[in-house]
Amino acid sequence: ATPAAAATAARSGWEPGLGKVVDGGFRLTLVEKDPATALNLFVIVGVAELLGALRERFPSAATSAVRWAGMPLRDLLEVVRGTEVLLSLPGSDVVDSIFLPDGALVILPCRKRPSCLRPNPGDDGWEHEPSEPILWLWHRPYLEVATYCGHRAEDLRPNGVVLRADDLAPFIHDWLADRGR
Repeated sequence: ATPAAAATAARSGWEPGLGKVVDGGFRLTLVEKDPATALNLFVIVGVAELLGALRERFPSAATSAVRWAGMPLRDLLEVVRGTEVLLSLPGSDVVDSIFLPDGALVILPCRKRPSCLRPNPGDDGWEHEPSEPILWLWHRPYLEVATYCGHRAEDLRPNGVVLRADDLAPFIHDWLADRGR
């Protein structure tokens, strides 16, 4: 690998060619927020554990976690174009989904509303319909978008949420079934 590619891998957790898909499998990419650059610091907690559990549920899948911050655009597009299932919290990290291949699945877990937004009366503080899929994704007929807001109270952290493979697996199973896989 070139020095630039090695530096990208060190920053982003991704290397060109990482995670080959086996026959009948798919590529799942989890986008991690970079705390050094994120405006909304609500993050997915326990990424390694989540990816491990998803690998157990879907052994033919190639799974990886990436951070877009600092990744050269060419590498970012290579990752996105090679991804069939993208898991990301709402926010600017998901805008790159417009470059996903036809038929890809985007799973967006709900996040806490940024503290700069005033809550409505009776509001539970969660973004159940984040603006990103409305603005960027739902009018893209070639993408399937699923939002997940079933977080358990014990999974909430001050600045993040633990996601469970058991909760996300039905979205992936349905997506696979729709494709006859």
